[in-house]
Amino acid sequence: MKVFFNQRVVAQKSFTRLAEARRWEADQESKLRAGEWIDPNRGKVSFAEVAEQWQASREHLAVRSQETTRFLLDRYVLPKLGRLPVAAVSPIDVQNVLTAMTSRGLAIATQRRTLSVIRLVLQRAVDDKRLAVNVAQQVMQPRGPVRHEPRWLTAQQLQDLVHAVPAHCRPVVLFLGLTGARFSEMAALTVGDVIQTRHGLGVRIHRAAPQSKTSSRAVMGSTKTHVARTVPVPAPLLGYVEERTRHGKKTDYLFPSPTGTIWTNTNFRLRAKWSQSLTKAGLTGTRIHDLRHTAASLLIASGADLKSVQGLLGHASGTMTMDLYGHLFEDAPWRAMEHLPHLELGTESRQENVNPSATDHSLTISASDRPSEPPDQTDSPENHPI
Repeated sequence: MKVFFNQRVVAQKSFTRLAEARRWEADQESKLRAGEWIDPNRGKVSFAEVAEQWQASREHLAVRSQETTRFLLDRYVLPKLGRLPVAAVSPIDVQNVLTAMTSRGLAIATQRRTLSVIRLVLQRAVDDKRLAVNVAQQVMQPRGPVRHEPRWLTAQQLQDLVHAVPAHCRPVVLFLGLTGARFSEMAALTVGDVIQTRHGLGVRIHRAAPQSKTSSRAVMGSTKTHVARTVPVPAPLLGYVEERTRHGKKTDYLFPSPTGTIWTNTNFRLRAKWSQSLTKAGLTGTRIHDLRHTAASLLIASGADLKSVQGLLGHASGTMTMDLYGHLFEDAPWRAMEHLPHLELGTESRQENVNPSATDHSLTISASDRPSEPPDQTDSPENHPI
């Protein structure tokens, strides 16, 4: 049986029964009319080929993001699915990848990222008319505890950590713990990024320099969300920033390493004696990224609203901010009420609401307790404005 479209054969298949052939023909023609028909030959390309096309399409993203997906593909996905025709990949095949990762004791977060990569590769095949459906969407997300829960320090703990690290690392810890900037964003800042706003000094965050997993060097690129933002300079750092702008060139790093070069995560941990400093401050287990969470919690405790926190942290949406820190906003209405102007009720209003003859504290006053008509107060001095 052959199916024609635009005067050419687009599908053909052999059947032993005419009824089955007619049903298949009708199904193919229905999909052609609806624009849902998929050429079976386009699904014969290997999963690995589609994966390489997808990976190449991510060149505009941050280096660390590209390196992460490259690692997951090479280490866990392609050895299992790479040789299969993309149309032959089944939900069971995808599940087998995750099962193998579970048996190796890999973290739930790593399994979730791997499933996300498979879904994105197969979605590219769907968009390219190689597949009708993305079978990886039928596979449930791996469940289980994540390895690292968000942790934030109190203001006193942050102060203790600042005092525990060497002096040349203290501006970095303070900046990360008070602004919520990512480490890669802090590292990329230069003296030229300091700007004067109508509110005071700020820094323009528009680049990031994450550390490459392959070369271990800082690689300059765009921010994670590809959006620039201005962050106020915290009061404890005003003197430091002003000193850097007075004596440094615009191309100098705002927070340089002791040798004047750009910080990398590895170099900072070494120079800051991170593990020893955490032990000294009684904060063992704290990660550098936890300083970002610390800034968020301190901002919220200081009365910052959701939009402000989102903007300072550089989140793509308020939803992400709420997912991470929503529970910290529970006290916000009470703190807001405390900051309302202190207004007086007035002695007249207080006296009018007190019933001297009442013998209990009930909120309900019967008709017999009320005077039949109000006393005449026309001659009262209080009724004559001055």
